[in-house]
Amino acid sequence: MQASLDDLAHKIRLHIAHLAGEDTTFEEKNDDWVARIQYEATVGEDKGDRWTAPSWWIDREKATVVYVSDRHSDNDNDEAADYLTKILN
Repeated sequence: MQASLDDLAHKIRLHIAHLAGEDTTFEEKNDDWVARIQYEATVGEDKGDRWTAPSWWIDREKATVVYVSDRHSDNDNDEAADYLTKILN
């Protein structure tokens, strides 16, 4: 179970990396699990000045696991959701 959840967490992290700080809710799947994730981020900004270019960065981010379901039985699994929440944040 843990290896499959680690695989799902890796897919979720890759998805988050492409969001560039944009708040969204998305679903990610692997062979065993389906997870719905609510992602929120606060983006910091430096407008720059005469000598520096503007820049942006993710100041704070949080991934909330809305649910995790077993694909074989369609049952929500709170233990799996807690595990993903722990390793994603």
